[in-house]
Amino acid sequence: MRRNFVLLFIAVLSHIKAQKLQFEWGESFEGVTIRGYSMLRLPCATDSICFFTQLKTIYAPSAFYMTKKTFGGLGSNNGRVIKMPEVKGQGTDLYYIKAIDNRPVLLSYRNDRKFHLLRSYLHVLKNDSTVDENYRILGEIRDFRHTDDFIHLSSPDTRKFMTAYFEKRKKDQKIRVKCHVIDKNINVVWSELLELPYIGRQCKVSEMQIINTGDFYFMVELKFIEEGKKLKKPVYKLFFYKWKEKVLSEVSINSEDNYLFDLRYETDQDSNIVCGGLFCEKKQKIKTGTKRMEHWVKGAFYIKVDPKKKEVIEHNKYALPESPFLRGEYPAYYLDHMYLMDEGRVIFLSERRFVDQAQTKGAPAIQMNEEIMIINIAQNSASSWSKFIPKHQARIVGPGIDYSSYFVLSNKDELNILYNDTKHSLLKVVSAKGGITDNPVFQNSEQYVIPKLRVQMSDNEVIFYSQHKPDTFRFGKVRLIN
Repeated sequence: MRRNFVLLFIAVLSHIKAQKLQFEWGESFEGVTIRGYSMLRLPCATDSICFFTQLKTIYAPSAFYMTKKTFGGLGSNNGRVIKMPEVKGQGTDLYYIKAIDNRPVLLSYRNDRKFHLLRSYLHVLKNDSTVDENYRILGEIRDFRHTDDFIHLSSPDTRKFMTAYFEKRKKDQKIRVKCHVIDKNINVVWSELLELPYIGRQCKVSEMQIINTGDFYFMVELKFIEEGKKLKKPVYKLFFYKWKEKVLSEVSINSEDNYLFDLRYETDQDSNIVCGGLFCEKKQKIKTGTKRMEHWVKGAFYIKVDPKKKEVIEHNKYALPESPFLRGEYPAYYLDHMYLMDEGRVIFLSERRFVDQAQTKGAPAIQMNEEIMIINIAQNSASSWSKFIPKHQARIVGPGIDYSSYFVLSNKDELNILYNDTKHSLLKVVSAKGGITDNPVFQNSEQYVIPKLRVQMSDNEVIFYSQHKPDTFRFGKVRLIN
């Protein structure tokens, strides 16, 4: 895919007034190691970025190469190899880099062969960029199948980190979830074994999320009633665990015979739980030519739950206009963001993503990142609307720099969406009523961003990695100014 065809777009969803975007650029540099086995990034401080390239051995990754860049000029470059300390008698497995309150930590899985245990370990990266020999065991699973048995979740502000896993139970026994939450100081916030009132064969647990307070939300999709009769349509239950009260609560959700997926959770200014996501009439996978389409979308919804009364106090949804696709629904859209805006509005941002499999044997598959779908649900349904921002991004599936997708700056009035496209560099302004106007952004057509290599410093400030000439890279910072 020719990289010089990729340009920069900025779309702004404005409610009252358009705010200015201020860009700052660091020094240009060449030859940065970013084409390794995998590339990870996270903030080390308010003024610096750490890049981590995973070094791969024959059997499993065993070390990381870290490059640190300070934003004040972005000229410093401190590179070193970081090796994980060994645990005696245990085989090493996968490693991951995570951030807890902008503090780098290394997460590992290790197989205790003697007792056939899979353990999850957490190591802290110290200020001198060495790994602390001391570690914390986050959990252990007997008779594990694979490392995906562990579920790791970060709160939106990254100050809470959860490890969860399901206890091995028989299908006619009630589901139990072991949860372990730590804070930015690697201290335990809470650790509980939560038992659900349903048995394993009766339901499916999904859409887990921990929020900034440390509370835990998840969805249960019931498939069978107690007598064993399969339900024609799923029944949904929202569970939330308030760790300070040590109470696990359950609320029924009226899905109106739709399937719910890609859920997000927030709390509003009145401490109500806001649960929103996408819905469709029927879950299915459809192959059209070389494309395998999933995530068919009919619209978006949200509910508000009073956690004290344990009841739904508001339920709103928006059905998209009938599409030209099968059944009038929209294929391959994945929810990326849910924002609580002013005047009670809720905005959903989804992107159309799918893989176009090669028709010719041996030819590479192509990852497609296309339109951004925006759904605005207002308390007054007459003020709700949907818009599509057209874009076309394609890349060969595999390692390397990914210029596809987008990132967002937000406040209560507007959302600013930055992304690359192949035609023009524009500022798209989408008003609260869905009107769209265009303005030019950059005169330099070779400036474009790498959306997935970014650090969200705050809702209105992002540090990102960019390419502004064929083989020249630099950091940029963009912020919203009133």
